[in-house]
Amino acid sequence: MIWILLGVLFVLLVRNQFDTQAVAKDIRRIAKSARKIVRELARTVRQAVKEAKQETAEARKTGPEQAAASVQAAQPVQAETQQNNELLKELEQKAGTAAMLANVPTIAFPEDDPKYDSSRKYMYA
Repeated sequence: MIWILLGVLFVLLVRNQFDTQAVAKDIRRIAKSARKIVRELARTVRQAVKEAKQETAEARKTGPEQAAASVQAAQPVQAETQQNNELLKELEQKAGTAAMLANVPTIAFPEDDPKYDSSRKYMYA
């Protein structure tokens, strides 16, 4: 997982010509779109659960024979809903990690400043 994130970061660095501010901007945009996808996925999962509950409630009202058949039909939906909830939690964690990485501060050292020259320490007055 870390290798994938480092690969994506490297690709973004190369694409933006090693401009860290542009990379941070891209990561924020990616995190924003990931959060949007997670919200939409959560909304569809909640809607599916709501519909399944309504169907089971209607089946209970209609009769015990039909209720047993609808409960058997609803069990795969519930299993799928549970899997979707697990995926949702994982995606939220990944989106949170990407958002944290986007806000990492960086220090830009000037290239020609003699104060930051590493060979300076071997020169004596």
